[in-house]
Amino acid sequence: MQMAVRGAMNYQTEQAAANYLRIRHFKTAARAAPEPQERCTGSWAVCGPETVGAFTATGYFFGRELHRQLDVPIGLVNSSWGGTAVEA
Repeated sequence: MQMAVRGAMNYQTEQAAANYLRIRHFKTAARAAPEPQERCTGSWAVCGPETVGAFTATGYFFGRELHRQLDVPIGLVNSSWGGTAVEA
């Protein structure tokens, strides 16, 4: 989940085609905490050639396919942190 679209195969082609105004990506800030938190900080980004590189690759390709097939707005929430335990 942590790998960004900019690290995916054929990134330049994907970047040029990433004009999906109805796909949004929320990236949480990476903050360690000893217990689950009720609130988090982060920011939303609309999917476009300037922003797609920072999207989670797994989320983007899945969300893009859902958007194409269902023609509905997609909100991706990225709270990944490489190397952390699954229960984190």
